[in-house]
Formats: sequence, C-alpha cells, structure tokens
Amino acid sequence: MSNSHDNTPEEIATTHIEQVEKYIHLGQQVNLWKENQSAEVGRGIRMGWTVFGYLLYVLKNKKIPMHLTTKVYNISHLWSPDLDLTQANLHIIRKVQLAMDRQMIRIALGDEKRNSWTRKKTKVIDVAQYAARLKWK
Repeated sequence: MSNSHDNTPEEIATTHIEQVEKYIHLGQQVNLWKENQSAEVGRGIRMGWTVFGYLLYVLKNKKIPMHLTTKVYNISHLWSPDLDLTQANLHIIRKVQLAMDRQMIRIALGDEKRNSWTRKKTKVIDVAQYAARLKWK
C-alpha cells in the first residue's frame, strides 16, 4: 500500500513487500482511496450484528429488566471515535441501531411505532450523539 499509483515492487533488505489495496490496523480497516470510511462503517455494522447475535438471549429475554439489557447493549456497541463520520454514514448507522432497538423490545416495522418511542423504551445511547460528544473531548 502506498500513496502513489506506481506498481513497482518494493524491497527491504532483499525481502519483497507485498502491495495491497486494504489491510486491518489496530482493529480498523484501512483503504488507500475514498471508500475507506464506507468500508469501515460496513465492517463495523457487520461486527455489530455479530455481537448482537451472540448476545441475543440477553438482549431479547423478557425476564431481564430493560435497564440491564440497555447496559449490555451500550457496552457492546460503542462506535469508534476515530472515524470522521459523514451524514450518510451516520444515517446508515442510526438505521441499523434502530433495527437492533426494535428487536430488543420485540416490535416489527409493521407495528408503526415512532423511533422516538423506541428510544424512550430502550434508553440506548444514540450513536450520532456519542460520536459528536467524543469528538469534542
């Protein structure tokens, strides 16, 4: 990976250095070109759904109080403060978070509940507000 379009092979002390389009560094996917952030957001969403699947019993269990479920969700789904999220990416992340919220309280899109109602029920941390708060610290 380099910041030029030159495809000449690189070598350090007779060791060939492979040129790649993307790699993962400290848990974040790094791409050279503009799609870097969108790829990282997509990767974060896939990881979020994976964690949600692992915690499904806790997050959807009616016997566990909602305030404990919310604590588990907030701890497991904190977003990376390193990303400079665009409005489009924030919108995608909010949609995914609201889908997870609806599953936590066992309602469907057809139930026609407002997002504000869902947020009041679950009391989870909004991703956009959390990211904005961390940016200013």
